[in-house]
Amino acid sequence: MNRIFIDTDPEKSKIILGDILNLDKSIFIYPTDTVYGIGANALNSESTNSISKLKKRDNNKSGYSIIPPSLQWIQQNFILNEKVLNLISKSPGKQTFILSKKEDNFLNHLSINNSIAIRISKDYFSNLLIAPMTASFWKL
Repeated sequence: MNRIFIDTDPEKSKIILGDILNLDKSIFIYPTDTVYGIGANALNSESTNSISKLKKRDNNKSGYSIIPPSLQWIQQNFILNEKVLNLISKSPGKQTFILSKKEDNFLNHLSINNSIAIRISKDYFSNLLIAPMTASFWKL
């Protein structure tokens, strides 16, 4: 297992985190605004399956949320009305929104219906994201 440390320099950290999220089946533990989580590239179904296996959870596609890389990414992929867009854009963090997908096939490995939980986080680590990340929390 490789250990990778996030630098305090945001630009260096974005490069390191980008490399992590591009690795096949790569999963990692990261700090959130409330607890530590297990993360992976949300676009990679093998990564999500690795988290399910690690947690000894059947692959029922529930229990995951997505930490988006940007508000623009949310607008591109989810159906939003003005009220929801306003809530998300002004969110202080530590909030999760259940949003309907624009495309039925988008992130099907994480959804049993047409909606996905989007976690808005304002912590340092989440602000470094350049790709959507799967978020799963584990009580030890």
